[in-house]
Amino acid sequence: MAVTKIKGIKITVEKAIEYIINPAKTDGKILVTGFQVVPAFASFEFKATAELAKELNGDYTKTGSANVQAYHLIQSFSKKDAVTPSQAHEVGKRFADEVLQGKHEYVLSTHIDKGHIHNHIIFNAVSYLDHKKFRSEPYKTVAKLRDVSDRLCAEFGLDVIAEPEGKGVSYKEWQENKKGNSWKAQIKKEIDDALRVMDDYPAFLELMKEKKIEVKEGVHLAFRLEGQERFVRGKTIGERYTREGIQQTLSRNAEKGRTPIGRLVNTPVLGLAKARRVPMPIDMQIKYEIRRQQLKETKDLAEVLLVLRREGIKRVPDIHIKLRDLRKTTLSLKESVKQLDLKNRQYKEAAKHLKSVLKLLPIWQEYNEKKGNARKAFYSIHESDLLAYEHAQKQLQKSAVNSTVDPDKVVVLITNITGQIEAIRKQSNEIENRVKVLQSAQKKVEAMMPGGNHRTLEAVERKEQREYQQK
Repeated sequence: MAVTKIKGIKITVEKAIEYIINPAKTDGKILVTGFQVVPAFASFEFKATAELAKELNGDYTKTGSANVQAYHLIQSFSKKDAVTPSQAHEVGKRFADEVLQGKHEYVLSTHIDKGHIHNHIIFNAVSYLDHKKFRSEPYKTVAKLRDVSDRLCAEFGLDVIAEPEGKGVSYKEWQENKKGNSWKAQIKKEIDDALRVMDDYPAFLELMKEKKIEVKEGVHLAFRLEGQERFVRGKTIGERYTREGIQQTLSRNAEKGRTPIGRLVNTPVLGLAKARRVPMPIDMQIKYEIRRQQLKETKDLAEVLLVLRREGIKRVPDIHIKLRDLRKTTLSLKESVKQLDLKNRQYKEAAKHLKSVLKLLPIWQEYNEKKGNARKAFYSIHESDLLAYEHAQKQLQKSAVNSTVDPDKVVVLITNITGQIEAIRKQSNEIENRVKVLQSAQKKVEAMMPGGNHRTLEAVERKEQREYQQK
């Protein structure tokens, strides 16, 4: 089994990386891997990425406090697991790649000097791709890390802890929250169902009791599902679920003067006005359902015809042709984004190293001007800066970029291309939405006139009108 931990690093990134890549702990640095960075220069690369991000996106540093510059992940394996150093390193790499999704530079090292093998992963808090910061939410992040780590350990035949320790939210619960299966989501659903048929607050409270939801009246309205320990405030679920929000919804229902399945009347009970539901007669319910279905079908038809006419479609077979053309356009736009994104990555990498060279050039020049002992003394003081300068120059040479290029001009190019990418993505998303709407319209049209795809849309409308009149 493996245990995962995560903590932020605000100041000592360089020292932390030096510690995890220590040759004595990593089999002479054999068990060290860098993603988008050379491990020995990772702290310098992290900082350069963060500085470029500030220039492109603005400085979002919290006032009066130090920002997290990097995160340190620790993945420890049990002594019971017969995991080899190379296996542990592979698990760590796949772990980092899945968690970070290829967006953040990182250094991975596997330590074998202790009684148990463990991985260290230090990754940049700022993404080198979109220059956004990694969002670490205590419970969700820890739970997700554990889930990914456990799954990978299981794939490698390692033990997995059956139940998480501590009071953190499990990743399973986090996923259930997203799917709407959590107890809070259940409360929300029950309230929504009640608000669809109620128009009176006391009756609403009675219905909550029937649904086994306890309501706590106080400064804030709160709810608790049977079997749950804690109440949840309505405001936490949403503004609609506060006392004021619920009363407003009930008032709107009362103004409409109708509910889908019956009507509400007030009956005095122990001197209090209590709402009870009077069932609608069965024949009225049937008529209501028929009328409701007719209105829905008419509305659906109107929406379908509006969509097709907006797309300039006059015959049913033209829907297929239009969908094909829209899909081709989407693929073309996505390919354009892919090419521009690749170009932008290259420009961002170049800008990062060009800025570093420009910043460190005075130190490099001063070092070259010195002789003898003065030169050695200067180097000992500025060693990290001089090594960083040499590293930036080498990276530019690999990319065939002239180190004399003005980095500010490259930043302008990055900004312009980023704008193009955003515009194309927006256009692509709009077309994809049109495709979805058109596909829905196509299904409805084909359901209205099976086997009659040669007919015009006017025929569809006439057919629907005849069926409506017959009803």
